Amino acid sequence: PEPRGVNFTRYLGLLRFGQWVKSLRVAQAFEAVLGRLAVAKSPQQGVEFFRRVRLAADDPQREPVYENFRANLADICHVARASGAKVVLSTVAVNLRDFPPLASLHRARLAPADLAAWESAWGRGTNAEAGGQFRAALTNYLEALRVDDHFAELHFRLARCAIEAGQTDVARRHFELARDWDALQFRGDRRLNQILREEARSGHDASLLLVDAEGAFADPANSDQGIPGVRLFRDHVHPTFDGDHLLARLFLPAVAQALNLGSPPAPSGPRGLPVLSREECAKALAFSEWDEISVTAAMLRLTAKPPFLDQLDHSARQSEAEQALDLRGQTFQREAGLPRAENVYLAATTRRPGDWQLHFNFGSLLADFGDQEGAAAEFANAIRHMPVFPQLYMLRGQALWDLGRHKEAVQEFELASRLDPDYSPAREALAQATGRR
Repeated sequence: PEPRGVNFTRYLGLLRFGQWVKSLRVAQAFEAVLGRLAVAKSPQQGVEFFRRVRLAADDPQREPVYENFRANLADICHVARASGAKVVLSTVAVNLRDFPPLASLHRARLAPADLAAWESAWGRGTNAEAGGQFRAALTNYLEALRVDDHFAELHFRLARCAIEAGQTDVARRHFELARDWDALQFRGDRRLNQILREEARSGHDASLLLVDAEGAFADPANSDQGIPGVRLFRDHVHPTFDGDHLLARLFLPAVAQALNLGSPPAPSGPRGLPVLSREECAKALAFSEWDEISVTAAMLRLTAKPPFLDQLDHSARQSEAEQALDLRGQTFQREAGLPRAENVYLAATTRRPGDWQLHFNFGSLLADFGDQEGAAAEFANAIRHMPVFPQLYMLRGQALWDLGRHKEAVQEFELASRLDPDYSPAREALAQATGRR
């Protein structure tokens, strides 16, 4: 919802018209001119912003979102299939077990007496849960649920206690309800996945295929007790490497079928291509110990900001994760992790010398550990295979600057700026290099 002004969400035709206007060259030029004249004053997405935009699952303002999603999805599939392309749809899997709701709201027009009764049962439940009395907590949470079943955190706490009490089916149901009643809809919910499934069923032929990622992630063979959590997700939606590998295995048969390669039987892929194991994929992609540490660090920087700050036990979980990451980084350096990571990259770039992303990641690894000479060389290799990516010139320029090769660095910054005149890091680097502000 818009914090102020007119909310155009319910007017799909106007939204599409606006996108069409933005695609016109005259509109793009006008927007670029305005961008140079003034900085737009958009609302800052701090804690208070996310507290203002909460919506319950039964709020009528959510309905246009679902209907727009349905209409857009149907049109995308129609256009793609009319062109002769085949379409692979996928349901959306999310973290249920280890991601508390971002926001919770009570049932609308809850009477004061009912709210008091709810809070009494809630308080007894949280006290029992804190004391490890999970069955007593369950009893009190169920009592609160009978008064108001809209509060997302209540479902999450109830599910957490049900796990401890050995009631897996009850836990799974309430983890799903905690997702659906989350008043900040950052995760794909039951209705969105239902729309995806309905669109897939409407195809009536092999040109529209469905990958049920939600179902596969909930398979006990893939997640603990059939409830997706930290094993497969880094936060609410971003998969771990294991989650990515599972997605790749799910999509492979559908893509092979769409390309008329047949459905690949395990362990071979289409036309005899191997289905790589998790370890083989990590080796081919040069996903080293340091990459795992770097990705985890990036995710922790994300979860240290809104809208995650209001989550249940956020401070404790964030602190624990940061301490674990720090320990892992110390272990990596103490146990000579860098040479192992370098060997992983050297082997991968030898096998696929034309893969610019391998060179980019290798250069980033070397830069992280102060080998600017090696980093500059790897970024140059990446540029050779991907010459239109301004960030690569910027990174190589930074490495050269740190080596004291300032003239060469400025040339790289200029190339980056020439590729993308709006790329602010290059403009700022040039301003600093030439002493202008």
